[in-house]
Amino acid sequence: MGIRRGGLPLASQASTMMTAADRRRHKRFEIASRERGLALVEDSEGKEEREQCALLNVSYGGISFRASRALQEGAIHNFFIEMPLPIGFSVLVKARVCWVRGADSQGYDLGAEFLESSKGWLGPED
Repeated sequence: MGIRRGGLPLASQASTMMTAADRRRHKRFEIASRERGLALVEDSEGKEEREQCALLNVSYGGISFRASRALQEGAIHNFFIEMPLPIGFSVLVKARVCWVRGADSQGYDLGAEFLESSKGWLGPED
């Protein structure tokens, strides 16, 4: 049997780590360029306003991103996503904020799940 750390044999530790990583339902695609890519779309008095956010990663089920302010967990927002090449297209999505974490002085890291999309784009097999 392997060396123990924290009371578990190494094989059990590896199994535990794999189980935690496997909880995600969809593959994540890391976004290399965070300068553009995501805008929070607000409708203020009949006028659309966009607040730039940094897209961290995207999957079939949702996105993670960095924003300058915290959004309420459970709140539903519209986001405009500009996918960099090689995907290279834009889409408007409605998403529910699932989690919010204070990142650092540059803002908050958030996760949101997709509810609606202006077009089909990523599939579960991608």
